[in-house]
Amino acid sequence: ISDHWKQHIYEALFQAMGEDYQASRASMDLQTDNGGPFTKWDLAFRNLISFFKKSDISYVIPPKSGSWSYVLAYDEVNNLVLSFMKKDRYKTIVKSHRRKIPRYISELLSLNKKLKSRQQSLFGDMDSNDNIEISDKLRTSLNDLCVGFKEKKDNIHHALVVFDYRRDNIQFLKLYLLDKRMNIIEENNWLEAVRPILSNEIPESMDDSAAGNSNVMLNKKSFDRIKDKSKSGDQGTANQNTSAGSKEKDNFSKKESTTS
Repeated sequence: ISDHWKQHIYEALFQAMGEDYQASRASMDLQTDNGGPFTKWDLAFRNLISFFKKSDISYVIPPKSGSWSYVLAYDEVNNLVLSFMKKDRYKTIVKSHRRKIPRYISELLSLNKKLKSRQQSLFGDMDSNDNIEISDKLRTSLNDLCVGFKEKKDNIHHALVVFDYRRDNIQFLKLYLLDKRMNIIEENNWLEAVRPILSNEIPESMDDSAAGNSNVMLNKKSFDRIKDKSKSGDQGTANQNTSAGSKEKDNFSKKESTTS
């Protein structure tokens, strides 16, 4: 996977989990705060799709798996179909010995059935999941995603992008190539290749000079917000000066009235 992909996927996830989610909740005028993990996923997929469109990357939104909507992307250089998962979910699947693996992931992993893991199986003997094949619905989506999928199927594999967002940053971002039994064949730490964004939240006290001297990689929304604050600050100063001038004029009028 190219560094261009890694950087933009990192930025899409970072933006969705942080600033975009906060902005969406602010616009809802919510009176309670119970959290919204699925809202974060919708924002993440929106940002990823925006990157895919701009970069002319093939993507597809397959039919729902249960109540879950998801996005797949295709790296035609490496013949990889990418899906996305949070680290907590990935760990839950591993600990459950595949009992909690989503059906669509099992189907996608069938693309890797000819790949051999270098580690001992985490899940013991064969189980029913090992016989899961790609459904007709998912096959239709893969045909749309990968031109000539039927002919290239044996050379196309599935890779899972796993990430974790904590303490206002992406703390974990890896690509896993897994066999059908969720054993790791290869893994790549993307955080070693991306330029980190330390924060996309602008403190209330930060002015233009502070933002300009900051080492933080700011996005366009952040710069726009700084400009807006600068404009509102100038307007506020002008209003204060006008108000002060009016007070002086009133005091002068009172003195004239007293004198006369």
